[in-house]
Amino acid sequence: MVLRTKTIEYAFPQNEASLAAATSFAFGAITLNIPETTSRTFRSVMVQVTFGDDDAAATNLTSWLIGVQLAAVAFSDVTVTDPVSNTGEQMGFLFTRDITSYFVTNFGAGASQTCGIRITLGGKITMNHTAKLIITYESEEQQTRVKTVKIPLESQVGALTTSLVQVGTNQVPLLDTFLPESTKTFRNIWFEVSGNASTTGVTTATHNLALDAEGADADNSHDNALASDVWYYRQWVRNSMTTSATHQFMASVSNTAGFTFNHQSILLCVTYEYDHTNSTTILNSIQLPLTSKEGMGGTAAGDQTRLRKQFYIEEPATITLVQSGVYLVYSLGQASQATVNVAAGSQADRAYTSVNGSVCGQGSLIQRIDSGGAQGAGITLARGLNTFDLDVYNTDTADIAYPCTGLLFLNYTSGKASGGDGAHNHTTIWQLFHHPDTAGGTVITWSSASLAPIIPETSYWVTDIGFVMQTMTTPATVEKLTLSAAIAAGEKQGDGWETLMVIGSIQTDPELGIYDNYINTNNVFDRYPNEKQDRLDVETARVYRMQNKGGLIWHNLYMMLTYHSITFTKSGTVSGSSGGTVNIGFWRNVGSKQELVDTTSRSGNGAFSITWYDDTETLFAEAKESSTLLGRSDTGTS
Repeated sequence: MVLRTKTIEYAFPQNEASLAAATSFAFGAITLNIPETTSRTFRSVMVQVTFGDDDAAATNLTSWLIGVQLAAVAFSDVTVTDPVSNTGEQMGFLFTRDITSYFVTNFGAGASQTCGIRITLGGKITMNHTAKLIITYESEEQQTRVKTVKIPLESQVGALTTSLVQVGTNQVPLLDTFLPESTKTFRNIWFEVSGNASTTGVTTATHNLALDAEGADADNSHDNALASDVWYYRQWVRNSMTTSATHQFMASVSNTAGFTFNHQSILLCVTYEYDHTNSTTILNSIQLPLTSKEGMGGTAAGDQTRLRKQFYIEEPATITLVQSGVYLVYSLGQASQATVNVAAGSQADRAYTSVNGSVCGQGSLIQRIDSGGAQGAGITLARGLNTFDLDVYNTDTADIAYPCTGLLFLNYTSGKASGGDGAHNHTTIWQLFHHPDTAGGTVITWSSASLAPIIPETSYWVTDIGFVMQTMTTPATVEKLTLSAAIAAGEKQGDGWETLMVIGSIQTDPELGIYDNYINTNNVFDRYPNEKQDRLDVETARVYRMQNKGGLIWHNLYMMLTYHSITFTKSGTVSGSSGGTVNIGFWRNVGSKQELVDTTSRSGNGAFSITWYDDTETLFAEAKESSTLLGRSDTGTS
């Protein structure tokens, strides 16, 4: 059997209660179902914890403990003692911990295991605590499989009101049919809701959610005694949600005098098992980072910033775009930011309005790009190369919203490849570095030798590769962020650093807050084994370095690697040889250039072939036996 690698997620129900400083809290244990048991190896397991400030006064977070427990094995606790100094405002927090070795040792050989997470937070009263596991593992394929898909819901364009109102129209799909695989068992269903609280006054408010005609489900009251625009995150677990009907997603805020929760980002996440053998149609759910090194451009449509993503689709049968969207994150300026305008492909601009005061974290929104979105489809998918363009601009003349990055949540259905859906496009997550026990300084070096990505297939194509750098920082002191990767011996110059990202000042407000940076590095790393271009090996353990010109930064870094292992044979026949060695190179046209993709050889006349990863673009072969015995084939797809 072929070894495959995949990433799945499991979410714990949110603890909305207030938690006193230095007090332990344990999330209720949940069951992790991972049916692929043969040759299973955990490659990267990360726990992400978030929580909010529940102090009326400005206080520091002095320490944080994250513990994990599998079955009856003792908790493994790690405490980080590194004060996060308050800047006179409320705060939101996000921390991660690498728990790979604990899972390798303690998960066991079975198809399921119970898991608990606990936290202790020093120095502050906190509330609205969440915990989520991001699990990357390798195993042999079998009939029953598990996957996690992420379905974006489109943001409202403005602020919430005190009445529960539907966001969009029946945006929660009928999962029984939206997920086309056979014999599904739903293991974990949750919504991730995030954004900036966008304060307009000094008061408190609850954030309320509901489905259909339900009563409001309120989280803990967001304290706003310090009038702070805090980044927030809510993890709303809905395992009992009916999967045989669509649903209205409803939201409100209890008091608009203090919080408006502008254009909140909503993501429906589903982890489910299915019968692979009897499935004929597959939902492919991938995540592709988008990067702009600048702000949102000018204040009119003609001066917008464009974020572009190119990717290949190689799955068989009909390719159908289903509910998909782009998650856009950006810094909010200190002044009142007027309108962010977003258009995908040929869409008309959609305007998102926000009002800000003292900014303590990023803003975000989700815009759908499928036909069910407010602006219609923003891309038409086809087998082969696809291009996605996102245009953004901001009408505020004072704040250009540095940086502007995001994540494309792309969902499409296809037939099933001959090698099974494990060969399809899929996104894997590899934690390279988690929050340290010191905030760091202007140069931070991360060694990730034990967490180098592993692709078990012999033949593969890297559809997309990027990084997510999560920081908690005081932005006014950060004039520039640079992320670099160390070049290994034999790569490029064989020494030094390859720059992966450079962005300018994050924003103008000097308050501490959460900021995500999504980094597109498609042109840096190898796309397939024995890559002929001058790139870095994606599977090589290497050191990463972050440089910032300015203040302290708490940080987390992980890689998002999307690849497929669907292959095709490109072949030809040598004739007219004198019987010597014929060296053959395969080339393809890339824009106005020609790119060597592979080489082979044979003795004398006869057939030759290579393995390639696309059958929609044309290639040609050049053969040389001597200075007089040489030739070129026609271009073709086979």
